Amino acid sequence: MALVITISYSVSHDILDASGSNLTNTSSQSTVNLTGTLKLGFAPGSGSYTLFSNPSVVPASNSIFVSDKSTKDTTAAKLSDDEIKEGLEAGRQAVNERLFADVTALMSPLPSPSPEVRHRYAVSTCMSTGTLALAAVAELAATKRIESSRIVLGAPSAVGSFFDAGWESLGVCKQLVTPECPFSKYRTFDGSCNRPMQRGATMTPFRRILPPNYADGIETPRRAISGAELPSAREVSLKVHKPSPSSNPHFTVMLAVYGQFLDHDITATAISQGINGTSISCCPPSVGHPECFSVPVSSGDPVFDVTGRTCMDFARSAPAPQCKLGPRQQLNQVRSFVCFDD
Repeated sequence: MALVITISYSVSHDILDASGSNLTNTSSQSTVNLTGTLKLGFAPGSGSYTLFSNPSVVPASNSIFVSDKSTKDTTAAKLSDDEIKEGLEAGRQAVNERLFADVTALMSPLPSPSPEVRHRYAVSTCMSTGTLALAAVAELAATKRIESSRIVLGAPSAVGSFFDAGWESLGVCKQLVTPECPFSKYRTFDGSCNRPMQRGATMTPFRRILPPNYADGIETPRRAISGAELPSAREVSLKVHKPSPSSNPHFTVMLAVYGQFLDHDITATAISQGINGTSISCCPPSVGHPECFSVPVSSGDPVFDVTGRTCMDFARSAPAPQCKLGPRQQLNQVRSFVCFDD
């Protein structure tokens, strides 16, 4: 019952609302001309992200992605024009580097058939998340650049500052500040306009009970207190979940099936993808895609020792854009209310 209890608790309790902070637009200063800013969107009839240099040709998106108001830092100092320019340049550079990495990844596709390919199909990711992830990559780069500058100057953190750099599709950040929700007799199926701040809508970041604990405070995977890498997830799994010949007569497989049924109704984490929704190959580690987080396999592994493999393919979940500065968040592709349509 642990899985089901955990899920029902997270749905029924608005823990983060206790903070009482409000997400407001503190960035009237970002009136800097963004006409020439790099835009990300979908080309008509295209199934993958495309770059646009002219905002007028970027089609609007129906997806609304916002961040939880409790993560807004109202003490963050106003962004200066120089900081905005630095953030824009950092974001533009990060997007170009990511696109180059995606093109390079096409040269080393995942072997098929393989367990990794089957897993990617099992946890399918909408191709439309590609443009959202690229926008998030730009936001994270801007966050790092501005935060680094403020640390050097001893200035307050800018995390939480509204930052509409035009990387998202037109109108998305506006929906965050002043959402336009037409009156309707029924609630929307995708969760948009059902709750303040668009909570629970599709293509929005997951809400957190605890703040993220990244190694660099922004997006780098967590490390040990000593600074060393944490043990391999495969090694931990083998030590903690050892095979057991015994079975529990009090539970049937229905426990796991129902738990998955309920979980998949409210969560569908987007996985990082390459161009046109292609899967990213992360083994050997030398492949080096920025979204790779491959799992080392030690000698003596009961499964992989026979095949001689020393690496398990693993790509990180796709980052979610938030229209503000802040640490990496994960993207939920489905609405977060239970309707048992899975």
